[in-house]
This record gives sequence, C-alpha cells and structure tokens, in this order.
Amino acid sequence: MTVAVRFIDVDADGDREVVVENPYLRAVLRHPEHLGAEYYKRRWTWGGRLQSLVYKPTDREFFLPQMIDLEDIAPFGLPDELFAHFPLTGERQLKMGVGIVSPAGVAPLPWTWGQEQVGEETVVAFRQEVDDLEGYSFVYEKRYRFLSDAAWFALDIVWENHGSEVLASDWGIHTFHDAGPLDRPAWLVAPKRAWTSSGRTRLRTVLKEAAPLFPAPRLEERVFDRLRWDLEGAPWWYATGPGDGEEFFLLNARFEPYWGLHFAGYGAYTPQGISHIEVPPGDGAVWGIDVTLGTGGKDFVRAGQEGGLTLERLGPHTIAAGVHLARQGSGILSVHVLDQAGAVQGHAEKTGDAAPGKPLVLELPLPDTGDFATAEITYQEAGHILLHTRELVPLQGQRPTAHLPFAGGGTRVLVASHHEGENPESDGEHLHACGLQTGFAVDWAGPGPRGPQDLKGCAALCLVGEAWPLEQADALRTWIAAGGGLLLCAPFGALAEALGKILPLQPAGPLQRTEPALGLQLATPHFTVQRLMLEPDAQVRVTWWAPTTARADALVPLRFTGVGRHPALGLAQYGKGRIAVLASRPAWGAHRGNVVWDGWGQYYRAFFAGLMGWLAGIWRD
Repeated sequence: MTVAVRFIDVDADGDREVVVENPYLRAVLRHPEHLGAEYYKRRWTWGGRLQSLVYKPTDREFFLPQMIDLEDIAPFGLPDELFAHFPLTGERQLKMGVGIVSPAGVAPLPWTWGQEQVGEETVVAFRQEVDDLEGYSFVYEKRYRFLSDAAWFALDIVWENHGSEVLASDWGIHTFHDAGPLDRPAWLVAPKRAWTSSGRTRLRTVLKEAAPLFPAPRLEERVFDRLRWDLEGAPWWYATGPGDGEEFFLLNARFEPYWGLHFAGYGAYTPQGISHIEVPPGDGAVWGIDVTLGTGGKDFVRAGQEGGLTLERLGPHTIAAGVHLARQGSGILSVHVLDQAGAVQGHAEKTGDAAPGKPLVLELPLPDTGDFATAEITYQEAGHILLHTRELVPLQGQRPTAHLPFAGGGTRVLVASHHEGENPESDGEHLHACGLQTGFAVDWAGPGPRGPQDLKGCAALCLVGEAWPLEQADALRTWIAAGGGLLLCAPFGALAEALGKILPLQPAGPLQRTEPALGLQLATPHFTVQRLMLEPDAQVRVTWWAPTTARADALVPLRFTGVGRHPALGLAQYGKGRIAVLASRPAWGAHRGNVVWDGWGQYYRAFFAGLMGWLAGIWRD
C-alpha cells in the first residue's frame, strides 16, 4: 500500500488541488494558482487549506467543501488563520498566510508546495516565505503527514521569524463539519471543564458527553457562542460524527487553546480553538493537530496522536472500554474500576488487535453502591503506554446530561407563534427544531395563530404570544382538562389574560429587554430541569423576559438570575392535562444567533424537548 499524491483540478474551478489518497482516506488540499482574493478572501491562510476529507471505506465526507458565504469570508473545509495584521507603510498591512491588505484590496504573497518522504510518512508541505518586506522576514509552512496504511493524518504548523522584531499573533482553526438534517443532526464530544453531580456528590471534572448538536433551524442563520476550553493543561481534543452513520472524526490538538468559538450555522458546525503564538527573532514555533478517522466509536474520553479511547455505559452496572486506532495494532487494553473511596473493585485486561473500524473492546462490571466509580483505562503496545485516562462513572443519575430518557416516538406536537416582536417566526422554528430532533412529529406552518381544528391527534401544544384565537380560549381549556398539554411562552397578552388562573405564572408586566442578559437557576426540584447545565455552571443568556407572579400551588423549577429571582418556568396540572408557562421567548435574543446555552445547544434542545415530553405525558418522574 502506498500514498498517492496527484496535482489536478478536481472541481474545475481554475486552480489545481493536491489530492492525497491511501486505502482509508482521500484529502483535497488547496494550492492558490490563478484564483485570487475574490475566491480565497482575506481571512484564512490560502495555501494548504483542507477542502475535503473522505473516509473511503464508507465514502463519508467529514467537511463541507462548499458553503453559502453571507460574511464574505469563504467558509469551507478546515481553514487556519493568523489573526494579526502587521503594519506596513501607507494604509497597508501584512496578513501572513494571505498577503498585503489595503483599502484597494489584497495583493497575495506566493505559496509553493512540495512532496517528500520522511521515513514511513508522506509529507505534503505548503510554504509561504518572505524575505525583508519592510523588515518582515518569515516562513509560514503547513506540513501534512500521511501513512500508507492508516486512517490518519497530522498537520504541523511551522512559523519561523527571520526578522529583527518579535512576531506575535493569535492563531486558530475552524472545522466546518456537516451539521446534518434537523431530524438527524451530527453528534459532538467537546470536553469542557464543568461541575457534575451524581447522587449527593458534586465534583469538578471534565464533561465528555456524546450528544446531538442543535443545528440552526435556517440555513442562513447561526447559533453561536464564545467559550473557554478550560481543560487545565490537558491537550484540547474533540470527537464528532454524523447522525445518520457510524463514522467518527477525532481531532487531537498539539497546542492549548485559551478560548474558542462553537457555532452551528450555514449547514455546518465548528468547534474552533484559538491559541496565542509569539516567535522571537531567529526562532521558530511548531504546533499542530492529529486526526483519526474510523467507525464504531462515539463515547470518546481521550484522544491521542493515532487514536482514542471510548467508555460506553452498557447498563446500570456495566461499562465497555474501547481503543480505536488509526492503523493496525496489537496490544493490551487494561481497565481498573475503583469505588468512591478509591479502592480497586475490579480489574480486567484483554490482549488483541485493533484497526480502523475494528476496536478492541473490554467489558467490566461496576460497584453496586456509591454515587460514582472511577475507571482507569490504559492501552499499551510492546510495553509502551499509548493511551491512558481516569474517568468518573456516575452510579446514580448524572447531572448535567443533554440526553433525555425518552424519545418522541412520533408523538404529535403543534407549534404556533404570533406576536408583534422581532422575528416571531424564530420562536416557532426553534421549538420545531427541538421537537423534531427528539423524534416528535411537529406541526409548524410558519408564524400566525392556529385553532382547535389543528389539534386533532396532538398530545401537546406550544404557543408563543397571541398564537390562539381569543374566542376559542374555552375550547383550549377544555382540551387541556381532557388530557392535553400546553406550553405558553411570552410575550403575554390577551390570550394569557383569557386563560386566567389556570396558568401557573400570572403576567405582571410586559416583555422587556435586559442587559446584561439573565441566566437560569434551579428553584423547586422537578425532573424536567434536573439534568440541565444551568447557572453558575453555564451561562444561559436570556435577553427578553416578562415579570410574573407564581400561583400559590404552582411549581416553579427555574428562576431568572438577577435581582428578585423572578419565576422563569411554572408548571401545573389542570384536570387531566398539564400546563407550562415560560416567562420568555423561546428565541431568547432579538437576533436568532443569541439562542445559546454557553455554547451547548444540546441543553437548549433538552430543555424544550423535555417540556414537550412532560406535557405529552410520555416523560414521567
């Protein structure tokens, strides 16, 4: 087996691309020849941009090679960026990796590319070298490394300073993965420092949970948030894969990002890592990433340079540890299980082979008592430890978790939004997405009121504002009393007044905007909110809210942060049915992109889909 490298125009756009293939993957790398700033724009480095990455055994494309471009930045594939603009004379600036930027446009600086063999690795390098551009002399090189028999590649970034002044810049990568359809979105494991609870124990740890994304409901929109990848010195990594397949993409960073951006939009989603690089005169810096592709892995807990470890819960008392390698390997997988006091309760090891799509897996029982256990997992080959981790395993109910203990199962939910605020359709679209992604059959026909004729076969009704005819308020009460479930969201007006005392929260003022944004905190315990990541562990940025008072017999499981800790969510029974009132819009900000949950849309979906499950009677304590 060999690595094949071709230099051809694969997409007939006028520039030839470097195509690298082995039996497991096909990578398409851009080399700027004739296309200029009109194509590449001025943000990301031009040479060596990974446009396409296909896992050949299943023909799975992991990136979006082409995307809509509403920001004029040419988003696609896997770009990298040096953020700094270095001053030149006049109104010009040097953007390394791109060229000379001025009000007149971009004058590109040339790139070269070459291929070399370094041991068993085939290296494809893209290089921009500048000698004394008004005192700036540098090399910026992107070196892709491939093996002939591995579902793997590495990217090394080399930045050399041949000038006389320190070069300093933030540097970051995006990966524009395909978000997938709304009803089968891609999943993501993005480790993040957080508090987790199990039983009566609350611990500060790194949360690693494979959960579906919350893609933006509209192709032209984004749901985004900045966040800090706080892993306290551990290398940054993430794992992801499609919602309609078994493939995975596992990225291991050889740098420590200090902040990032996670957003879903334009049909893509991207976990972005940003680091700060400083290179003194005469010095150089090298950093990069390793990427493993494969199938059959999802619950990753550790990434390495040529693979990763998974830890799957098979039931209340059994775990399965797995090693997923980018190439053929033979080694020993070992697992120790410790109880809450640190005593070893079980140990097992397994000697065997692993290969792409063929993990080495070992099952082990968990202790019967305690709030949590610890699993220590090690994989070694020829006496060398390649992968190791210690993971907390909850023995009681885990909090937080973006997973719901039910599926919609096609249960019909009606969604309607009608009010005078900005973008009333965004409220309905986001509720529609939350239900659809959880398996509900959601009836959403666009902004405007719906009526009793639309309720046939519905188990739950989600209304925003005045989305129900006032003359049919009695019919709505009758439907709820007979067993229906109503979610009523602000803004409140004549409909809320007509429903009156059956609502658990009574409006006490108009919908209002607040800066800074409010968060959500737990109040009276209720299972619909006990699994969520809330303040102070996560910021839930609510910028539109309505003051309310809670009915004496209402359950208030969530309150807004801030002065007064006003009720945010009220729950109540009415006859055989259930009512939930949310004192905010589902689209919490006037701009749709403000619908965020500390960068984790999974909890946004779990919140609203969980309410739908409770209202429909399919989620019970």
